[in-house]
Amino acid sequence: MPHDTIVEKLFAPISAIDLIDSLIESSPLMIEGPRNKFSDIFSLDEFWSALPSAYHIRAVMPELRQATIRYSDARDMFESGATLCVSGLERTHSKLQNVASRLQEEIGYLGAVEVKAYLSPSGAGFAPHYDPRTVTTLQIAGEKCWNYANRPTESMPLANSPFPLPAWMADDKVGTYTSSVVLKPGDLLCLPPGTVHSASASGTSLALNVSFEYIGESIADRFCSILRDRLMQESNLRKVLMIDNFSNKKTHVYMDGLMDEILSAVNRHVPLVAEELKNTTLIKSKPDA
Repeated sequence: MPHDTIVEKLFAPISAIDLIDSLIESSPLMIEGPRNKFSDIFSLDEFWSALPSAYHIRAVMPELRQATIRYSDARDMFESGATLCVSGLERTHSKLQNVASRLQEEIGYLGAVEVKAYLSPSGAGFAPHYDPRTVTTLQIAGEKCWNYANRPTESMPLANSPFPLPAWMADDKVGTYTSSVVLKPGDLLCLPPGTVHSASASGTSLALNVSFEYIGESIADRFCSILRDRLMQESNLRKVLMIDNFSNKKTHVYMDGLMDEILSAVNRHVPLVAEELKNTTLIKSKPDA
């Protein structure tokens, strides 16, 4: 049966609202699908043909050692046991660009949606770690074994987890590894930010990673950006701070005046910024005809 939306295509049988709820609640989501579920989105042949125009290619070795490589070196690195990670496919691959943009639109996600591809030889993968983004893996070819926590170890982290993972994060008592699954073609696994996980390929494995980003796109980022734009419209707030190296009375008065002005302006603008954010993000129900 054809799907009307990309959410239905990728996440069936759950709905867009179910997906939104999962993102909001930061809960893992595992969906088994038919082997050909993603066959018209990406393939192994498309992976190799996408390399010459790739935005960024990494070779990832054990213990998360990695390096940026040229596409001409990709096959040699893969045959040497490295996982190939191709980033920026939402920019360079037309079908995946469509997937990313439609996902944003269909669920109303105002952060970036990025797409990477991971090609791993047998036994290769990633040591335990977590990411500062929601990670959605679509298994395209082959199989990969995943171990993951049922809850985030750190809520909405600002950076990747340290490596090696600290002992307290790897302790089973905090639920680091509470689920294990083998992803097969057509399967999907969605993990919240800060969820410790590891993966290992069984035979050659190709997977797409569709990530929901929030760094630089959070409500704090947007709020501060709007507030800054408003404050910069007031000429007195364009003045520069000064350090009083000479116990100068005028410098003290100048600095006290600037602090009073910025605090007054922030108090005036904060409610207006909040209202602007609400007006640009919340869809009002249409009145009955």
